[in-house]
Amino acid sequence: MQNKLAGPPGHKTSIAQLTAPVKNSGSDFRKTPHHAGFALPSLQFKIVFSGFFVFLCGLAALREIQSINPFAPRAILRYTQFMTLDSVHTTCIGIDIAPSRRPFSYAALGSDKRLLAMGQCQILEMLAFISGQQQALIALNAPFRPNQGLMQQDEVRAAFAPRPTGSHWTDLRVAEYQLHAAGITVPHTPAREKDCHGWQRHGFTLAQNFSGYGFQQYASTEDAPLQMLETQTDAIFHLLTGHAPAEDRLLEGRLQRQMLLHEHDMPVTDPMDLFEEITRFRLLKGELAINNVLSTGELNALMAAWLAWLAVNEPGKVQKFGTAEEGEIYLPLAKEQGF
Repeated sequence: MQNKLAGPPGHKTSIAQLTAPVKNSGSDFRKTPHHAGFALPSLQFKIVFSGFFVFLCGLAALREIQSINPFAPRAILRYTQFMTLDSVHTTCIGIDIAPSRRPFSYAALGSDKRLLAMGQCQILEMLAFISGQQQALIALNAPFRPNQGLMQQDEVRAAFAPRPTGSHWTDLRVAEYQLHAAGITVPHTPAREKDCHGWQRHGFTLAQNFSGYGFQQYASTEDAPLQMLETQTDAIFHLLTGHAPAEDRLLEGRLQRQMLLHEHDMPVTDPMDLFEEITRFRLLKGELAINNVLSTGELNALMAAWLAWLAVNEPGKVQKFGTAEEGEIYLPLAKEQGF
């Protein structure tokens, strides 16, 4: 068949002739040649069609999510509009600070004491973890600020019986002296920040950042969704056992602390299992399950998380020492107080 565009035999068709539009008799649509069939979709039509396709895909995905959890939108609404410090939705977080390469240990508990998270990290990782909380109570095993000089005031010292004498009991907080009077030894917090230990200064930094995230000082009568309190884990162990535990750097001290956590239904293994596996052969081979005994930081973080859980679920079993002006330390009731 002869090409109509090529012309008669022997005729040479130029490029201009091949690309020139074909003249149609009668009206045509946007100069479209008859051999093209129909016009290509316009750009506007493509945009509208693409948008409609994306909408359909999003609708299908939403229906899939609702089929998995039809109450998901309501759950999000509840958290964003009706946040209160209740025992069901509050995450109880314990934080311990130690002079190490990864100084911050943390543990997070649900309302049923289920372990949600636990680990050791640097300060930026800790702040990222806390900044994402919607409803939580933090128990920090460190002071929030240096002492405010209350123990240097005569009217404050006169309130104690017996009254403290000498200059030894001036550079500490009221809460720390009250615990000392009760037979519980805790570290003192100096008035000058430069005189404080490194872990104490880390505590000041954390407390300041937590306040910036909206955390308020704990009070059992308030409904703020984000709250924080100070605790002292060695004092907790002392109150629950009636005596000071062994040093936490020793295996005996760690076993004591883990046993106490286990007795209070915390998510830890029974440390007595270790002794059931001790044999002469395993001891010589180094095959003891010593990894089941948690580190000091993890034990302290779990104990602080337990105190936070207690403050949310059973606030009547929590007592406090100190003043709001300088810093209050929250602890459980003592063993002889009927805990």
